[in-house]
Amino acid sequence: MNAPSVNTFLSLLPSFREYWESGYHSSNSVSSYMSYINGAIRMFEKFEPIVNEGIVDLLLHHRLVISKSTINNKLTENVRLLFLLATKLSNTHLSKKTRSNYSSGIVTYFDFLFAKGYQFEEDSSLVSVTSKILKSLPLNGIVFRYTHNKISSNFNSRLNTQDRVYEHVCFPICLINQIISLDPTINRKFKKLKKDKRESTEFIVSLDGKSHVCLSDIFQIEIVPNKKCEISTYSGTICQVYTEADPFDKTKYEPLRAFDLCDLSIDHDVALKNILEEKHFEYPAFLQLGSIIADYYNYRGNDLKTLRSKIVNIDATTAKDIIKTKGIDIDFANSLFLELEKIYSEMRYVIMYGPYNSKKSDTN
Repeated sequence: MNAPSVNTFLSLLPSFREYWESGYHSSNSVSSYMSYINGAIRMFEKFEPIVNEGIVDLLLHHRLVISKSTINNKLTENVRLLFLLATKLSNTHLSKKTRSNYSSGIVTYFDFLFAKGYQFEEDSSLVSVTSKILKSLPLNGIVFRYTHNKISSNFNSRLNTQDRVYEHVCFPICLINQIISLDPTINRKFKKLKKDKRESTEFIVSLDGKSHVCLSDIFQIEIVPNKKCEISTYSGTICQVYTEADPFDKTKYEPLRAFDLCDLSIDHDVALKNILEEKHFEYPAFLQLGSIIADYYNYRGNDLKTLRSKIVNIDATTAKDIIKTKGIDIDFANSLFLELEKIYSEMRYVIMYGPYNSKKSDTN
């Protein structure tokens, strides 16, 4: 009898590829990002502080477990930072552009892990040694810069994994994407709907929280780790980014001091739970979708949250099987799209410091 498989940083790479493909990225984009991630891994494997401690293989093959508290997990956070710093500090003869691409790839991969709830299984000795390495590294002069296209692509990948599961309804984005793709016209409209909403993401640029700049106006984000996060607009304006200081008090703001792009969380200012679950009777197609999923998994209960682990792990292959076996057709895709238009019209994305936003994740 074979032992059950163990999820590790390396073993989930095929899952990332499928997830990236399910987000309707081109084959060239899929190949590019897989190349970036593998390049970052190679730099990590040669990063002297880690090599000297002899923990490269331990970290790459350390067990990953499912947990809602990923962003607060010390080992996960340490490894993420080490990967990013490896792309900046490794003693290799790579161009700044290549290093930037590798950094972008590893940021996207960790976004995927976070979205799916994966974190490194806590290990006090690994936490200790990785913390020691981080404290020894020179951060002076390190700046992370992200162009508009990289930011938009990164946000797109995050939003394409933000599944939600409530009692009466669920929002399984991979399955939704596959259903909508049944009708090419509706599919094009849905892509535009998502892009328009993504580009309207607001960056707060005043201490009182009353001024903002939309992603569509941003040329570049510059982050000095734990010190400064600034945006440059196409019109030439440079602004400090602010974040809610208290996730439950919208009157308190402070400068956003991120380490990198991963720390810029996309907050649903109006929680999807308030839009969808609390008004579930207004969304018959989504109620039907929940029933279809429950039937697919032979579930006869009344609370979809019982199926959360299955719903959030619906990938492209499973989605296509659900569509085929349950006879989902273009008419249903059109009904679903009409409700998606209503849902997206009520959404508002606002950038927030990740650890603060994680405190309100249960309400989203």
